[in-house]
Amino acid sequence: MALPPLDRAAISPRFDPAVNASHRALVALALKPDILVTYATAMTLEARRATTTIPVVMVGAGDPVGTGLVASLARPGGNVTGLSMQQTDLAAKRLELLREVVPALRRLAILGNAGNPVTLRDMREVEVAAGTPGLTVATAKIWRVEDLAAGFESLC
Repeated sequence: MALPPLDRAAISPRFDPAVNASHRALVALALKPDILVTYATAMTLEARRATTTIPVVMVGAGDPVGTGLVASLARPGGNVTGLSMQQTDLAAKRLELLREVVPALRRLAILGNAGNPVTLRDMREVEVAAGTPGLTVATAKIWRVEDLAAGFESLC
């Protein structure tokens, strides 16, 4: 993908945690940018759904191949490229390190952002990796800040 020439740059940050990623992507694209820089997986997914012509540069997206953002890391294809945080394949290793630090670990609680597909995948991978006898994993998926108290309560 060839990026358009930039004679001058205008940066227009758009982030409001109260507004969903789909709406933020549409608002950003309504500005008719030459290029759209996104942070995190959810915003990049929405930008990819909203346009196939404007280049999207992701910063810090998790597992772009697994979430369907790109065809491969070597050849992303389409209009999305950028930097990723390949972390999902580390779930088992993180659990192994945790068990070394806390050998008596019998119950693990995970509170995760339900709006982030990489977080959900990571939670599932931890559950699979924890399939050994003697370790129970409890998860709570949080959609909004207001759900935190109930999420903590469900893990107790």
